[in-house]
Amino acid sequence: MDVIAAGTFPSRDEVESLVAAAGPGKVLVLQRVLPSRREIRALRAAFDAVVFDFDDAIYAAMPDIRGSRLKLAAKRILRLAVRGSTTASSRRRRLTKVLREVDVCVVGNEILAQFARRYANRVVEIPSTVEPIETPPAGRTEPPVLVWTGVAGNRQYLELLREPLTRLAGELDFRLRIVCSRNWEDSPVDVEFVPWSQQAEHEALSSATVGLAPVTDDPFSRGKCQYRSLLFGGHGLPTVASPVGIMDRIVVHGETGFLARTDDEWLEGLRSCLSQPALAAELGAKALDRVRTSYSHQVGVERWTELLNELAAGAPPT
Repeated sequence: MDVIAAGTFPSRDEVESLVAAAGPGKVLVLQRVLPSRREIRALRAAFDAVVFDFDDAIYAAMPDIRGSRLKLAAKRILRLAVRGSTTASSRRRRLTKVLREVDVCVVGNEILAQFARRYANRVVEIPSTVEPIETPPAGRTEPPVLVWTGVAGNRQYLELLREPLTRLAGELDFRLRIVCSRNWEDSPVDVEFVPWSQQAEHEALSSATVGLAPVTDDPFSRGKCQYRSLLFGGHGLPTVASPVGIMDRIVVHGETGFLARTDDEWLEGLRSCLSQPALAAELGAKALDRVRTSYSHQVGVERWTELLNELAAGAPPT
């Protein structure tokens, strides 16, 4: 079996190159890219199977937490007029066309599966995964460290923690560490900014105390595979998180971290982890075990290998 993964495309030359690389026993995996219907049909005719894989709600528009009410209302009206839904993204229509054409759609969680099943002939759920560390660090730094990591566009979710962090700073000594391409310039507390790199992220998480995973409750955020929380758990960290989408499957309240909706719940969860080092260590160890069992790269490789072998062999769908 040969598996070909398509990067960012399609240009005409790139589609033609993929078709030329096709042959018996070859499966094409598209990740988030959205070819036209003509292109996807040409690819499907050339390969034994074409798989489309996505792990974000790319059918929904990303929220704008800091936008004005007038601006947000205007955006919703425009989306409704142009796309038929107040929450639809610019990629939704192209996505639904691709889903109708591919042999299999692979999604990272049940929320995405519910959307994909409306259009795709077959949907397979394979969760997002991380590489867990071997053992939790023997000790964490003092004072304790709250950590958030992610791309700049997602940093806006930290706005949800402005009040809890302000109140927490009046009670306890801690550091807030941000691993990103951009700092949180107007944070309510002092920030230890770490420019993102894979190594820097690993080191920043390895010496932290608890991970932060706030998100808004909207169609885009509900579809998230909560990679950030998986990453925290994979580094032996407990997570305090918003109970949105599949978050409660990854962060088990009171066992691997805490789920928090209100400012008071966020304050209580963070206070518990920062003021009780033994509790934070216990939660982090259980989070690491959970990632190893259900969300490690090994689990993902096994699931993908099983699916791709089946497709290459021409086995009937299950």
